Amino acid sequence: MNVTSDCSTTSAAVMEREHQLEKQAAEKGAAKVRKLVEKAKQKGLGADTPGGVALMKRAVAPLSKAIADAIAAAKAGKAGRRHSALGTMELLPADVLAYLTVREAIHAAVDSTSVTSAAIAIGSMVEEELRMQSFDDQQPDLYATMMRRLKERGAQAGHVRKVFVFTANQNDIELPTLTKTEKLHLGMKMIELLIESTGFCEMVTIRQSSSKTKELNILRPTEVVAKWMEDRNLRAELLTPAYAPMVVPPKDWEGTTGGGYLSPSFKALSLVKGCTKAHAELLARADLGPTLRALNAIQRTPWKINTRVLDVMTEVWERGLEIAMPNREDRELPNKPVGHRIAETSEEAWANVDPEAKRLYMKEARAVHEGNASSRGKRLGISVIIKTAQELAGEEAIYFPHQLDFRGRAYAVPVALNPQGNDHAKALLTAGQGKPINDARAAGWLAIDGANRFGFDKASLDERIAWVEEREEQIKYTAENPFGDLWWADADEPWRFLAWCFEYADFLAEGYGFVSCLPLSSDGTCNGLQHFSAMLRDPVGGAAVNLVPGDRPSDIYQRVADRVLEKLREDQDNWQSRGWIDFGIDRKITKRPVMVLPYGGKFKSCMGYVRDAVDEKIAGGKENPFGDELPKASTALARFVWDSIGDVVVAARDAMDWLQKCASAATAKGQAISWTAPSGFPAYQCYMDRKARRVKTRLQGSLVYLSLSEETDKLDKAKQRNSVSPNFVHSMDAAAMMLTINLALDNGITTFAMIHDSYGTVAADMDMLAACIRHAFVDMYEEHDVLAEFVLSQPEEVRAECPQLPLRGTLDIRQVLDSTFFFA
Repeated sequence: MNVTSDCSTTSAAVMEREHQLEKQAAEKGAAKVRKLVEKAKQKGLGADTPGGVALMKRAVAPLSKAIADAIAAAKAGKAGRRHSALGTMELLPADVLAYLTVREAIHAAVDSTSVTSAAIAIGSMVEEELRMQSFDDQQPDLYATMMRRLKERGAQAGHVRKVFVFTANQNDIELPTLTKTEKLHLGMKMIELLIESTGFCEMVTIRQSSSKTKELNILRPTEVVAKWMEDRNLRAELLTPAYAPMVVPPKDWEGTTGGGYLSPSFKALSLVKGCTKAHAELLARADLGPTLRALNAIQRTPWKINTRVLDVMTEVWERGLEIAMPNREDRELPNKPVGHRIAETSEEAWANVDPEAKRLYMKEARAVHEGNASSRGKRLGISVIIKTAQELAGEEAIYFPHQLDFRGRAYAVPVALNPQGNDHAKALLTAGQGKPINDARAAGWLAIDGANRFGFDKASLDERIAWVEEREEQIKYTAENPFGDLWWADADEPWRFLAWCFEYADFLAEGYGFVSCLPLSSDGTCNGLQHFSAMLRDPVGGAAVNLVPGDRPSDIYQRVADRVLEKLREDQDNWQSRGWIDFGIDRKITKRPVMVLPYGGKFKSCMGYVRDAVDEKIAGGKENPFGDELPKASTALARFVWDSIGDVVVAARDAMDWLQKCASAATAKGQAISWTAPSGFPAYQCYMDRKARRVKTRLQGSLVYLSLSEETDKLDKAKQRNSVSPNFVHSMDAAAMMLTINLALDNGITTFAMIHDSYGTVAADMDMLAACIRHAFVDMYEEHDVLAEFVLSQPEEVRAECPQLPLRGTLDIRQVLDSTFFFA
């Protein structure tokens, strides 16, 4: 099928509606940018506008050099008075100091702020950075744990600052401070260096209001820079459409550009997001036929809004019910304890409060702050999902254009509401074309999906079906009255489970012949490890991730937990080991470390995940047997977990180490890494060294990349090495998905709900899809020695430096064909 035949069967009215929707999307995107720019300016955040961001990137490098030169000149004792700020300037890396200065200076210049205020603001930002640096230096483990948790909860910078200051006070951590005068001197020096090194802004004197004598020195962008920033903001408006689902089939991908949307109002999409020139050359020479055929099949799949789910979700949302939803509004802080009063300083306000009462209040207030910060982003996302679904509820069919990343993984272009979205988004979508359930096999797949959605997915398939049959009356009642019995809200995926309840109740009412449109799904077992076990024919790892048949699904997380317990029992002379045996080790403790292993997980991340799991169990009521020794004991437990993972998935570790050594060999030769996946898609990994323009501020806890248009000519050795394993295995799962889709197309399947390692279609086609998944996987690894092909993809001088291929085991890969739980 091609786009011409699709469009020929689409009415002129629907085509016109699509063109109007795309025009509106372009206008909506521009309006959004304008609103963000105006909002940023109103808040004095000029650096957060597109023009401000672009200017900031261009100003940091020259200012960083100017700062380094000023410090070097002062140390060399060159003529001139040593500025009082130089001592503070030496405490931070020049690029960090430059970033903080430029950001605050642009805010001030866009808002025409007084030079004094701008200087103090810069000094305050530097003080915050120094305080975070000091905390990190004194308590690095505590700092890393707090920052990780705050980032996961979406905490804002202001809240982060308060939490760290509070924790520092509780733990006797001394934080440096700058006086207002020191901030002013430091800020003025930074502004002086910024003007001298960039010329982007200027200090001018203006008269205040109607006064003839009172003057004010302000900071503002030069005329040329102001015009340049305005042009960048306008350009951002034109290049930021609000990509939405389509109401006609997207244009087929026939090459590396031009698929997806119809309108010339949009910049043409690229097949590969963020495609580099070198990658584009590889794509131009590759046979992309199998990849494009599969990608077009995904985006040609018609969808509809599940209006019954939408009605329930809308009511829950509008009434502010906390039923499988985050809080609609921020939770209120607890009442202040007895003795607290309003005063000018915090010390005075809390002077008459019992210290223990204050501690408990601060703990409760911190939990509320963190919960509110975490839920705000979720709330916004859900609001957008519901609004988009309401706008599309009357459409006969909607479609989702897709693109690839550099590894060949497929992603929906519209954000929020799409088949790859969260539980809310997936539940609101149902297939636009269903098929009748005519036999017990299809009915069984429908039942299995319900058990999976609820969380009853570690049992045999027959047990899952029986679990559903035992609850048929409850399921029918839920479909009739979702608010009458809220058991569905306790499911692992509550909204998808509710959608399933509606579908299954309809099937029970109508019986065989019922046309089912609900997309079911079949998920791989720790899919990255499935690929590593297959490519190395690892019988131990393969058994752990269901590459071989079994009466029940193998649970690799439980296998690792069992191995941890074995090791702890062997070490019972150690009091910590005995404590962990009593505490109990289950799959929740081992799950995250195992999950991330094939994607580059290290012992450091294992420690973090183990500590989080232990903390969660203690918060749930489990007794802490270690007291203040818990952090040290958790680190010891993490070592047992890490070693046990190695016992269960030895081959995966071997493959990962081998890939990293090959990557290091390539980087040493100055070569990027590319390889061709079994689907024919050429993957390309090239991370350039940006160290000269990379800033990491401890307050924001993230890397800020600057001057992105000017890369160095050196590869980032660490990133090339550490990224190759996850990127390679992702390219393998992408290839397996594309090959599965093509085999399914050959066997009459046309509805695809695909998410990397989760493959779905309607109930009537699940048997066929299950067969296609297994045959495509087996064919892929029987026809391709992917590690040997990886080596052959490298230049000759790199191949000569690559180590010998890891040894293969004895796993018969064809056992996958008979493995019920390979994907289930």
